[in-house]
Amino acid sequence: MVGVSARPQQPEQSGLPEAPAQPNQPRNTDVPQTNRSANNGAPTSWWKVFAKPSWIILALSLIAFSILAFTVLAPWQLNKDDEIVDRNERIQQAYEQDPVPFAELVDASGGITIDEEWHRVILRGHYLPEHEMLLRLRPLEGSQVFQSLVPFQLDSGQTVLVNRGFAVANRDGSVPEITPPSGTHITTEAMLRFGEAPHEAPPIDDAGYTQVRSVSPEQVEELTGLELADAIVNVTAAEQPEALEPIPVPKLDRGSHLSYGFQWIAFGIMAPAGLAYFVYAELRERRRERAEHTTEGQSQIADVNEQVDVGEQADANEQPDADKTAAQANSPAGASAPAGSARPAAATRSRGLQDRYGGDSANQLAKFRGRRRR
Repeated sequence: MVGVSARPQQPEQSGLPEAPAQPNQPRNTDVPQTNRSANNGAPTSWWKVFAKPSWIILALSLIAFSILAFTVLAPWQLNKDDEIVDRNERIQQAYEQDPVPFAELVDASGGITIDEEWHRVILRGHYLPEHEMLLRLRPLEGSQVFQSLVPFQLDSGQTVLVNRGFAVANRDGSVPEITPPSGTHITTEAMLRFGEAPHEAPPIDDAGYTQVRSVSPEQVEELTGLELADAIVNVTAAEQPEALEPIPVPKLDRGSHLSYGFQWIAFGIMAPAGLAYFVYAELRERRRERAEHTTEGQSQIADVNEQVDVGEQADANEQPDADKTAAQANSPAGASAPAGSARPAAATRSRGLQDRYGGDSANQLAKFRGRRRR
């Protein structure tokens, strides 16, 4: 009897490539990239933010405004307040003194000092009505008025320009009816004032008057050919002879210039303080974005690691099934089993492959192996 040598059993091949073993995935500890920066995903550095043209222009503008407020605007208002306070004091002192003759305060050239302004003087002489002029449409107490300017010749021989008062303009801006001076000898009382500089606009002739835009003795000299004193006088009382409605004396209050000066000082302080607040708010926002960026990165790392853990657990669950199938294929019982038992094993293997890799048709390779064993 010829002995039959037993061939070593070869493990069955499924006909499909086995999935490559997946190495253990290391946990990701790197912060994922975000779209907050074009370079590394991190928020922009603070110095890059403040180096932008918008921040530079804002800083320079606020600093320039603060310097302007401290050096120009506030001193301008405070100086005006000082001038008004000084003027009010001089007016108060002038009213406390009795009127004096014109020649006692005014020198031979007709000039006065600042301490002599607002003093009341007595004029003796007569008007020169043929040289009367009008100060054209100057606003006064909410109305447009014409003021009568007439040279007055003193008994001493000096001639001074006198503002007799004003008359309100007609509704159409035309000259109202103005009573001219008589030219007779009178004694009147008036207040000393400095003359004004000539206006750049030339005088005009209208309604029978030469009309000017400033109370300038220099300009009246050119128009009349008279030699006038540098100072002028304003009639301040309607009861004075040949006077019109008198020019009111300024009110003895200081106005709002002091508060305006303090406001400019406050604005000068607030401008750099506001800039400092904007910088602080921007830095605080950058810190908040950086904290959110770090928290978001840590959250994404946790999600990635969780996915790796789930994948490893799934592979661990599938490994015992694969080991069990391989053990059954290599066991002697599986090799000496009758042909009838191969079909259920092939069917089981076919179902396992369908579950793993998908597909609706049966595993034809398993059927072929079953027929070959029979």
